[in-house]
Amino acid sequence: MKLKVLQENLNRSLNNLQKAIPSKPQLPILSSILIEAKNNECTISATDLYFGVKSNVQADIENEGMVVIPGKQFKEIISSLNPGVLTLELKENTFKILSEKSKTSLACQTSEEYPPFPNVEGDEYKISSENLEEIEKNISFSASTDQARPVLTAILFKFSSKGSEIISTDGFRLSILELNESEIYEDEKSFLIPSKALSEVYRIMNKLDVKEVQFKISRELKQVFFSMNGVLIFVRLIDGNYPPYEKIVPVDFKTEVVFDSEELLDNLKRAMIFARESSNIVKIGRAHV
Repeated sequence: MKLKVLQENLNRSLNNLQKAIPSKPQLPILSSILIEAKNNECTISATDLYFGVKSNVQADIENEGMVVIPGKQFKEIISSLNPGVLTLELKENTFKILSEKSKTSLACQTSEEYPPFPNVEGDEYKISSENLEEIEKNISFSASTDQARPVLTAILFKFSSKGSEIISTDGFRLSILELNESEIYEDEKSFLIPSKALSEVYRIMNKLDVKEVQFKISRELKQVFFSMNGVLIFVRLIDGNYPPYEKIVPVDFKTEVVFDSEELLDNLKRAMIFARESSNIVKIGRAHV
């Protein structure tokens, strides 16, 4: 295998993979990345078996091939090089990185040992960048980080004839977002996407500056596939029954409070100085004048 690629293009694609390279992998090979050069395209991939990314890189391919190399080392080497043309070459069991002023060699493994990525098939959906931003800012914070209850670490997507809802809760907080511009579906469909994975989709979306993200849900494989500008993101859906959140949402209210958001935020910041010593609990009550 031999190809030429711009350092800035390769470095940009490697940044898309950063959350897919685990620091403590289940299998040693998962700390590596897969490089594929074929059909005049170069693709770099990484996965931890639950979250995976494939990113295309513009390249001039002289000889096709596939190779698995240490992910962290390769990423650090590429980011340390100056912008310009790099030559990547596989000779026997050594992967060489050649720039104008340096030459680096890495040990590699055969691509047959790397876990395959699933085929992208399933029900198709789409979501705008504005809606994904709303989810990141107004919904994700309510999801739990406690892996003891995996269902609560996910965000519930619920599509029906009434529209679409996005829900998250950690058992104490609950956030619900209604998508006004979403499509209408005859049959109700719902699925659970890990909150951390969705935040990474949002980060990559911002970097690529895309306006709409396409995604597919494979019920059989229990996977969701996001696609945007030459980047594919593979996420394993979370199994389980989501809590009946509708039962805790009151149908009417006895008290309505109108407040200045900036003033409330300022007061909350001051209260949090003392709340750290009491489980971050802040009491909001009526002031007595």
